[in-house]
Amino acid sequence: MGIRLYQEPHLENPILVASWPGIGNIGIIAVDTLRGMLEAEEFGEI
Repeated sequence: MGIRLYQEPHLENPILVASWPGIGNIGIIAVDTLRGMLEAEEFGEI
């Protein structure tokens, strides 16, 4: 467990979006949908 960065972020006005799996992985599905709508870029995980 720890922090895993896929790339070095260059942030100007960052917003954190976090999710946890839960029943049927609904949290992950919801955050993936939100990430697509916002055209956000995943650069790491905790």
